[in-house]
Amino acid sequence: MAGDQPISWLMFLTFAATIFAIVGALIHFLRCRRNREIAVEALAGGDRLPVNKGANGALPNLLGVALLAFIAMGLLTFGVRNEPAQERAEKPPLVEQQQSR
Repeated sequence: MAGDQPISWLMFLTFAATIFAIVGALIHFLRCRRNREIAVEALAGGDRLPVNKGANGALPNLLGVALLAFIAMGLLTFGVRNEPAQERAEKPPLVEQQQSR
């Protein structure tokens, strides 16, 4: 469908502009010295508490969530690529194929 092409480009450019704005805001936030100290303490944790010697920052939790997200994306990709032939045969034809008949 040739009519969907401009909408796809618009979605892509909107997504790219959003990512650009988020990265720019993050860089601006991290450039401030006070914010940098807060971010380092939040991610890595501080040594101020003598009772808890373990990692008390958010970085281990964020890495764990990222690892689980990558595992989920890998499993989804693996599942889509290894779809049984019977399920592929049951799918209806594409809209382009229906319109050309």
